[in-house]
Formats: sequence, structure tokens, C-alpha cells
Amino acid sequence: DADCDMSFSPPEISFGRVVSVRGSQARIGLLASGAVQTADLRATVGRFVSIRGLTSSVVAIITEITREMGAAADIHFATASVDLLGEISNGNGHHRFRRGVTSYPAIDDAVDMISHQELSTIYEPTGTDQINIGTLQQDASVTAYVDVEEMLSKHFAVLGSTGVGKSTGVSLLLNEILLAKPALRIFLLDVHNEYGRCFGDRALVLNPRNLKLPFWLFNFEEIVDVIFGGRPGVPEELAILIEVIPLAKTLYTQYQNGDRISVKRADSRTNVYTADTPVPYRLVDLLSLIDERMGRLENRSSRIVYHRLMTRIQTVSNDPRYAFMFDNANVGGDTMAEVISHLFRLPAHGRPMTVMQLAGFPAEVIDSVVSVLCRMAFDFGLWSDGASPLLFVCEEAHRYASADRAIGFGPTRKAVSRIAKEGRKYGVFLGLVTQRPAELDATIISQCSTLFTMRLANDRDQALLRSAVSDAAANLLSFVPSLGTREVLAFGEGVALPTRLRFKDVPAHQLPRSEAMISSSSTAGSPPDAAFVAVQDLVYRDDPAYVPPLRMELADRLTPGKNPLWEHAEGTLFTAYRDGKLVGRASAQIDREHLRIHQDDAGFFGFLDTLDDQEVADALLDAAAKWLRARGMKIMRGPFNFTINEECGMLVDGFDTPPALMMAHHRPYQHRLVEAAGFEKAKDLLAWKYEVAEPPPRAQRAWEQMNALPEVRFRDVDPGKMREELDSILEIFNDAWANNWGFVPATE
Repeated sequence: DADCDMSFSPPEISFGRVVSVRGSQARIGLLASGAVQTADLRATVGRFVSIRGLTSSVVAIITEITREMGAAADIHFATASVDLLGEISNGNGHHRFRRGVTSYPAIDDAVDMISHQELSTIYEPTGTDQINIGTLQQDASVTAYVDVEEMLSKHFAVLGSTGVGKSTGVSLLLNEILLAKPALRIFLLDVHNEYGRCFGDRALVLNPRNLKLPFWLFNFEEIVDVIFGGRPGVPEELAILIEVIPLAKTLYTQYQNGDRISVKRADSRTNVYTADTPVPYRLVDLLSLIDERMGRLENRSSRIVYHRLMTRIQTVSNDPRYAFMFDNANVGGDTMAEVISHLFRLPAHGRPMTVMQLAGFPAEVIDSVVSVLCRMAFDFGLWSDGASPLLFVCEEAHRYASADRAIGFGPTRKAVSRIAKEGRKYGVFLGLVTQRPAELDATIISQCSTLFTMRLANDRDQALLRSAVSDAAANLLSFVPSLGTREVLAFGEGVALPTRLRFKDVPAHQLPRSEAMISSSSTAGSPPDAAFVAVQDLVYRDDPAYVPPLRMELADRLTPGKNPLWEHAEGTLFTAYRDGKLVGRASAQIDREHLRIHQDDAGFFGFLDTLDDQEVADALLDAAAKWLRARGMKIMRGPFNFTINEECGMLVDGFDTPPALMMAHHRPYQHRLVEAAGFEKAKDLLAWKYEVAEPPPRAQRAWEQMNALPEVRFRDVDPGKMREELDSILEIFNDAWANNWGFVPATE
């Protein structure tokens, strides 16, 4: 309801009359043009009108207009269908708006375009919980307010196709909510890493580099999803896991309590924990328990199941992409309270919001991570009985709660659904954001009582919205395909009326901007990812001096069995994306021969090619450094593609000269990106151009002097003894370069 002291002055001549009333709808006859001014005839779909009654004015919205023909056109040149939404009553000198209609219009009641004063009464903020999100489409001088309490307590959703300003709208809503509800915690799942800068120092930004989400917080289904890489688990291995995980939890509890004597007496028959109990356990205990059971088996074929399970666990736990789960997971007495306090900002310390950037996580683990976060958010509300209200905002919600039960990860859908259906009882509120509402579980979106609908062209999406919108003005949804950028149809409890509005401008620093997403495309020494090879075409496509390497030759260097480097080296390849588009690449590698000779704990980066984007270069170099650091390296040097005996160095001069064989080539901006990332020059590398013609006198004299030495003999290569000849060439090469900076002998 809204109260206002404004006095209304209805026009002397109405532009229409009520000709029929049926339930929540009416038909209006628009008077022939001679009776009213032309400016008043701009009665079109989506406009509010006021139907004048004896004691109140009924507010309605035009959903259809039809031109009258024949005799009726002498009185009414057109008829309009309207939905009845609410009424403005005049009691004790106060104008008051309320939803619903208590006094229905009568035939021949006068109809006018709604006035500015009436719109102001309807949308006038009624308390401190109102936030300003934009202006009305019908009258841009009227501010559109949303009731935060109603919007949050009954959940909300923002729907719209890509490119309509949906992300900007989400940033606007959340920034306004932060101002209106400083005690509210907000947790945002940022699928494309685009909200990291939108909330300034009021938000903690988490990503795989700084997140700590211990593996023991994952329930059985979630940890199985991680271990098996998103694929269904092997039944025999699952049976082993479900037995030993509770025992590992018991062992850890005994360790913590100092009960060393009874540790080995842990028995599944007397164990008090289940595989889902959120109690810490150690991987070393888990592997030991599996190994112990494997040792009891006499049948070798039965041992294979245990061995395969242990290998899976060790592979995942040693993968640097999963460091956020396994690194120091049991150090410092981790507890669920500590993790929840960090994730959900308790205490907030001036940063009540968490932005969880998901783009850098391994694709196969994202569903289980989201499942853990949703489940913990609900459990926190349940255990605290809503003491610290939390808004959980799920970007691209259709990915985690699909309408198709065969798609996605079941526990994630269950966790999101639980917040939607029960969360409000425990102070856990849900915000859904999606461009594909038809693919979202209808039972979840139906729990959202406030909808912000932007342009949607898909018929299935529109059909779902019609079933979800309970307002009398559901006919407004027919306008959804024609909405402009940043235009919104707002429905539900959070707004005074179903409203067509335009989101207000957002300051530049609050505009979402996708950050570079780094993915580990493949392990160096495994078949190369096509995207890694394709980066060179993107970066150098308009560089006339660039000579691309043969794709076949580059692929061979990256492929096991074709490049002997991988017999004594290991590495990984990174590709960078922004807004889903390829923008750069890099490699990270460790050469054990280099370490054996130089003993300097140095690892290397290489193949660094990016667009002119400092953020992309920083992200790639940071990913390479993290990979090397995880393997004990203390120095990162480069670029080397892959070793000093191949292309190395960053071009700083000579950009207009094509590269010679095995010489590096770069764009002029690339060395600046590396220097800005904090790297300093390690060595100057010079390339010389030698014109082949008559040898200069100095070279001629050197030749004659060497030829005169009895211990030196010059001869042609003998093709019939090519193996022996190559051995000699390799020996000469390694001896000649032995004392050069960073040299590593070439192997056979």
C-alpha cells in the first residue's frame, strides 16, 4: 500500500469509457478523435490508465487495442482491453494505493491516461527497505522502487537473453541491496568471472587461487563426483569408499583426541560416522585403509579394484587444479565453522559479500563445488536458525538445476531446490539469474515471487513465464520479445504493480566485465589442444613479418613419442579466454636435465602469445608460476619454447624482420606485458644476419689458419654413415656450447 497527500485533478474530458467488465478485465471504448486532444490518444499497449469510480480510481494496464469499424466508430474509434491491477482510494484526504480491486468499474465510467501524480502515489517509497532501480517506461520522471524485504524474503529471479543488460542489472540490484541491507550477507556464484570489480572493497573475491574448500566437506556423492571426474563411479570402488571414509573420520577424531592406542581398532561395525558426516579425515588414512584391505586379498584380480581406486585418489589429490581442496586440508585444525565463517563473511569486517569466481575451476568439478556451497549455505541457516540472513545468488542457474533430470549433477539440483523451497524459513534467500528459464527446473523458479524479465525471444521461455507469473497482468509477457536493452518487466511481491521499467545507469566501476579465464588445456607431452595451436593465428594474423611454424611440426613437439624432450621433462599448456573467446596461451615446463646441470630450482614458461591485454598476460603467467611452485620450483624464467635449444627470448627489437629458423617472434606490446607483470631481464640474446657471398678477409684468414692445423680435418658428411655422423655433430655442438648461459646438452 502507498499513502500520498497529493490532490488529483482528472481531465475535464475523458478519452474513453468502460463498455464491458469481466472478472479482472475490462473493455474501454476510446472516444472519437473530435472529443479529445491528439496528445491524449497515445493510449497503447503497456500503458497505465485510470478508471474513475465514485469513491476510488481503478488502475489498469492496456494489453490490446482494436480499431472499431462501422456504426460504433462514430462514438468509439477504437476499443482497448485492460487488466485491472489495483485501486487508488481517497480516505480522510489521503490518496492510498492498494493491489486488488474492491470496487469494480461500472459501464460508462470515465477512463483517463494515468496522471504523473497517480503514478507517484503508486510507486512512492513507503519505508527504508525501498531501493531505486530505475524509472518507469511510461513516465521517466517517476522512479521505480523495489521493496527489498518482499523481494528477498520470497526469492527473486532475473531473466533475459545474452546482451540485454542482464549482468548490469544484477550488479545494480546487488549494489542497492548492499546499501539498504548492510547486515545481509550475499554470496554470488560468478560463472564468467565478470563481477569481481563490481562491488569494490565490500566484497571478498574467491577463486581457485585463494579458495580453501577442504575435501572432507564434500559429502559422499560430491567426493565421488570429484574422484571420478564427473563420470559415474565404478560400483566395486564405491563400495570400498563408503566403507573406509567413515573409518578414516574415526581415525582422525582419535588423533585429535590423543587416543593413539585405539587408532588401529577402528571398526565399521562400531563406527558412529557416515560417509556424509562433515568431520575431517586425512587422505593418508583413507589410502592406508584401502591398502590394508587390498593386502588381505589373495586373489590378484580382486586387488586391481583397490589399486585402481588408490590411483584415482592420488591422481586427483596431486593435480594442482585441485589444490583448493587438498593443499594443507588438515593443517591448523580445520573445522566447518572456520570454512563457513570465511565463505559467508562472519564476521563481515566491512565485506559482507562473497563473489565466487567459477571460471578457473576444472570443468569436471564445478558441479560438485556448487553443490557443496549451496548445501553449506542452507545448513548454516538451519543450524543458526536464521541468525545471520544470507542471499545466495546463482548465475546461470539452469546449469545447476536443469528441468531435464538427465542433465547435470543431482545433488546440486537438490541443494538449490532446498534453498528455494525451505530456505526462507531459516533466513537463506535465493536469487536466480538465467538466460534460459525454460531449461530451469520449473518447481524452483515457481518459488520466486519477484521476477525481473528482460528480453526473451524463445517461445519456450515465454511459455514458462506465463505459468510462473500469477499477476493479473500476465498479458504483459507478450511484450517480452520487443523489450529494449536494459528494459525490464517487473512482476510480483517486490514491486507495487507489474511494471515496464528501465534500469538506471550503473557507474563505470560497477559494470560487469569478464576477466581472463585460464584453463589447463592439456599436459605437455600429451596430444595438443587445437585451441593452443590456434592462438598463433589470432595474435599474428595481421603481422606481415610473422612466419607461422608448420602446424604438423608444432603438434609433433607437443606429442609424446615424437619429441624426446618429454623423456626428461614435464609440463602443461594453458589457454586463456575472455567472454568465451580465445585470447592467449602459455606453457609451463620443468627440464630435469637443466636441474641436474645447473641445480638452480628454475622452471620455465614459454609459448606466451596474447592479445594486447595486461590482465590476460598476468593471468597466464600467474597460472604458470603456480604450476611450477607446486612442483618445488623457486625461479620462473622464459620464454623458452620449450628449451634453450629451441626458440627462446622475448623480441624487443626488429619487429619488422621475419624470424629466422628457430628464432622467436613477437608483437611489439608483448615484452611490455611481461615486464609489467614483474619480470626483469635475465639475459640479452642477439641475432645476427649474415649475408652469404664472398667471405670477408677475416673469415678467409681464419679458414686458412684452421685448415693448416694438423689436428683439424675438414670433410663432407658421409650419407652412408649418417648415424655416426650425427653422433659426431651432436658431440661437437654440445662441446662448443657447454659454457654458454643456461645451456643444456642436446640428448640423442
